[in-house]
Amino acid sequence: MSINKNIVVFIKSHNDFDHILPILDYLINVKLLNVTIYGVTSQGYEKCEKHILYVTEVLKTDIIPFEQIHYNYFSRYILILADLMYKKPKCKLHLLNLFFAFLLSNFRRLIQEIVSIHVRKFIINLPKNTILLADFSTENHFPYKYFIKYSNKFNIPIVAYLHGYYIFDNLNPIKSKKQRVPSKVSYFINKYLFGKCARYYDGYLVGTYQKDKYFKSNLYGTFTKHSRVIEIGVPRFTREWISKFSVGYGLSSYKKRHKKSIKVALFVSNIKFGVNTELVNKIVNKLVAVNGVDLKIVPHTRGIGHESDFNASLVAKKSSSEIIEWADIGIVYGTSMIFEMLVRRVTVVIPKFIDSNTTIFEGKNICIESNSVEDLVEFICDIKSVENKINNIDVDNFINEYVYANCKTYEDLMDKFYYNIINFKK
Repeated sequence: MSINKNIVVFIKSHNDFDHILPILDYLINVKLLNVTIYGVTSQGYEKCEKHILYVTEVLKTDIIPFEQIHYNYFSRYILILADLMYKKPKCKLHLLNLFFAFLLSNFRRLIQEIVSIHVRKFIINLPKNTILLADFSTENHFPYKYFIKYSNKFNIPIVAYLHGYYIFDNLNPIKSKKQRVPSKVSYFINKYLFGKCARYYDGYLVGTYQKDKYFKSNLYGTFTKHSRVIEIGVPRFTREWISKFSVGYGLSSYKKRHKKSIKVALFVSNIKFGVNTELVNKIVNKLVAVNGVDLKIVPHTRGIGHESDFNASLVAKKSSSEIIEWADIGIVYGTSMIFEMLVRRVTVVIPKFIDSNTTIFEGKNICIESNSVEDLVEFICDIKSVENKINNIDVDNFINEYVYANCKTYEDLMDKFYYNIINFKK
């Protein structure tokens, strides 16, 4: 098995940083590979202070800002200008709105095409033994679509790593709006008028059961390259990584055991999943009114929930892991953070009544399933009886199946990622 590989990793935001960090840790500190890490765009990776600290202090490497190193000043400036113009307020008249969207989209597309010359130069200058890693769901984003385009042109493998875990059993968590035009016409418009052509990574290293779930859901459009999807596991939620990073590395002492109140964390998820925000607000109002309940609301890492609905004093300022450390109960919907709660033995309540989706966590005796606001509040107020409803053996079996993919050890799981990365061929 050859290990003479040059690994280049792209990171853009909180979710992909969370999932690539244990893989980076294994490749660099255990397998001693040469890994170069690039931070791409100002979409949030700079705010991940704990992750960056781990990279610099534990992995003994740096995160290189891709744009600053590989773009010239003019390119950076016109990209900012193009993005500002693209976000220009829309006209109320539909046809004019479409016309302006066409103009602005293609102006931005032209600018990106011009700037992509830097991406081309970057790819050309890479050693032939290089393997590129980027998170999935970025295929049509700039500059990722050009990473794909030029890596394919110059025969350098580009592989997608986990961005998250699709927890739904149904394939339509996003309720599609009625199409105004036939799908073939829509495809033609998107491809030839707006330049939204489908490019895909050479491979996808993801969690268990994702090939027939996430990659066939309406979140991934017309994706048909299912043979490229390799199901391995989810290192970010393993007991070993949570102990090493979430608990063992820089976790502040947020839990106050001397308090007698029931500490409840409500994790706000993406509103695009058909969430009834009025019912979520009702949950908050009911719990705030209950004596002995200490409620914290955990906003979505990308700010795509409905955090602005709540009193600012209720919104947690700590990280998700710190809040899980503090909490007795987690109210969770539409997020894979449930995995970490289960690993750390926090009681999870799923409010099934706030959307029409079903998840992999239901019906397995590992979470409390609530069918109404009243049921949920009753469960929380009677936490002792709630805890007795959870079977820890079932929880462990679930984690071993979904997170470890039934690997016997953490090292076995990580070796699968290592093997699939260094031996990947186009």
